[in-house]
Amino acid sequence: MNRLIYAIAFVFFLATSSRLQLFAAVAIHPNAGTTAASFLKLGAGSRAVSMGNSFAAVADDATALYWNPAGLAQLKYREVTISHNESFENIRHDFAAYAAPMFGGTAGVALYGLYTPKDIERRTGLNESDPYEPISPVEGLFQAYDMALHVSYARWVKRNLSLGASLKFIQQSIDTYSAGGAAADLGALYIFDSMPLSLGFAAQHIGTPVKFIEKEYQLPLNFKLGAAYKFNSKLTAALDLNQPNDNFLFVSAGGEYRIIKLLAFRMGYKYRVNGQELGDLSGMSAGLGFNMPLYNFLLKLDYAFLPFGVLGDSHRITLGILFGQSEASDKPVRKIEKQAKKQIEPEKTEPAPALPQQPAEFLPLKTPQAGYVYYDFKITSRIKAASGKGAVYTLRGISSGGDIMYFDGLIQNYSPSFSGFEFGEKPGEAEVYKSFVFKTKLPVRGFSCKVRVDKSFGAGRAVDKTGNQIRSEIIAEDAKFTYHRVYLDTPIPFSIVK
Repeated sequence: MNRLIYAIAFVFFLATSSRLQLFAAVAIHPNAGTTAASFLKLGAGSRAVSMGNSFAAVADDATALYWNPAGLAQLKYREVTISHNESFENIRHDFAAYAAPMFGGTAGVALYGLYTPKDIERRTGLNESDPYEPISPVEGLFQAYDMALHVSYARWVKRNLSLGASLKFIQQSIDTYSAGGAAADLGALYIFDSMPLSLGFAAQHIGTPVKFIEKEYQLPLNFKLGAAYKFNSKLTAALDLNQPNDNFLFVSAGGEYRIIKLLAFRMGYKYRVNGQELGDLSGMSAGLGFNMPLYNFLLKLDYAFLPFGVLGDSHRITLGILFGQSEASDKPVRKIEKQAKKQIEPEKTEPAPALPQQPAEFLPLKTPQAGYVYYDFKITSRIKAASGKGAVYTLRGISSGGDIMYFDGLIQNYSPSFSGFEFGEKPGEAEVYKSFVFKTKLPVRGFSCKVRVDKSFGAGRAVDKTGNQIRSEIIAEDAKFTYHRVYLDTPIPFSIVK
């Protein structure tokens, strides 16, 4: 609770700093209003927007293709997101995206745009020089709309570093006139092993000028640098710096706090150096998120509220579906073991092509190692993440015993003979709680597992065989155990130490 209070205080410090006039009066940037396709600045999804647009280093859902394409590499499941923005003056903004693990990484596609009702009055202005009746009569009504088709791809190039890129095609129309163009985004995401900190960078809307009638306009180029710190499984704080080519520097700060498993509260503030153009409150944002686990997918409903001063308010609703994510992974062990009997038999498939061999250090154990007690996993779900010969399947397994309770992973061309794999564990001494090894027939990637640690030992942390810290997070605890989510990418030996 103290950490939550500190995070909220930090956000409100940014909100009140403008009232102190740290940068004197509000100033207008000399390039203001000179760029085309301004709808590209509006953001995507209610979650990120309610966090003050501070999402470059979080970027862990399908909207990552907008905020930082490198963040798509964090997705382990297929995801669909649809968002609607009901803004002031009947201006509407919609966003729809789909992302899935494929082609050795994660790919995504989105379609989004802004549109107005057909109620804009067309006037030629022929009477403007008439001193008695300068207003021209209405000659009809028209509308305006902008849209973009967005394609992204990201993958892990190193264990902690992902890179991503996007290509988008832009179309703008007003009345009978239209213009088009193309742009690209580039992104990078780095996640530290030694601390729950991530850094993100994105260069957005890199493209050639858009020619409208006879004049060309630059795209709203933006450079984004962000950091996110995850205090625990409930509280995340984020900070972004944005430097556009048509405005002053923006500083965005926000946070997300999961009050309970199904409910999250978010808030943020976006501050423009040289003052807020629409008043201090125009930088505020807040929202709620609801997660509803169903049989084999997770339903997400998010809401965001943004005030725009004298212009009015904006309301965003986002609906997301995460396929392959279910409630089973967070249930207590005694309930999970009952489900293990309901093993889903794999469907018959065509013979799979040969898979690439794993690196030598990740090869299955040829003989049991001394001192280890071995348990097997039962595969409880199998979700196809992509089609064709390069199909990727999401696997979920539950342990028959021991301190590793379940695992999640991806495997290419699911084989009917692959019913699971074993892990071994042995107690440690002094600074070591337990050590774990794995035995598996086929290479599994995107691997993570839930590990329980007796509270008498302390919280503990995960390290590999060379002593380097492995990325993990505490996801739950009860009277006896602390539960960790350990991210390994591939099933390598590791230990829990103090």
